[in-house]
Amino acid sequence: AIHFENGAKIYGERNCEKGIPKWSFIDSGLRHLTQFLNGEDDENHYIAAIWNFWMLLWTVLKENSEAEPNELFDKLKKQIEIAKMQLAQLNSASARIANLTVCHTK
Repeated sequence: AIHFENGAKIYGERNCEKGIPKWSFIDSGLRHLTQFLNGEDDENHYIAAIWNFWMLLWTVLKENSEAEPNELFDKLKKQIEIAKMQLAQLNSASARIANLTVCHTK
């Protein structure tokens, strides 16, 4: 939410809903991800990268849906919750596998 607020101060309120091309979200997201991975700290590049990829996904869903923006964000939130649960299950399974002992035979 803070990233949305900061962007509104610079680019205008709700500008991200006014038809920013998908390539722009991809370009900006990859640039911020690279800056984050390079350790640049002049701004929160991690959050900026996530925001751009989030808005890319929102744009794609919007193009393929008659839903209102708030409905799309609700759909995204549900998908993120599902992904979080799946990640937790994967982490749990990985931990169990890491704790297994391997038996060697001669």
